[in-house]
Amino acid sequence: NETEIMSAATDVIYNDPCRRFMTGFTIEKDRMRLWYFCRAHILVSHSFNLHEEPQLLIRFLLYVQCAPRFDLGYDPTVTRCWVNVEGK
Repeated sequence: NETEIMSAATDVIYNDPCRRFMTGFTIEKDRMRLWYFCRAHILVSHSFNLHEEPQLLIRFLLYVQCAPRFDLGYDPTVTRCWVNVEGK
């Protein structure tokens, strides 16, 4: 799980110049960890038991669902430029 989430985060941040950071989570059996990836570093929470502390998962899901795009890591000041190359 840890290798897969780091690989996915690397792909998203590398391929999307509008992305400042991204969040994620891993679940293994009844343990969960929250992740924060930015271009400079990675932060990981201590693992916690989903059955004993479900409010942490609920807060995270509400944050992801209700947050504006800027708070989810999108940078509105960056725009993609498409150049049409003749002959291709």
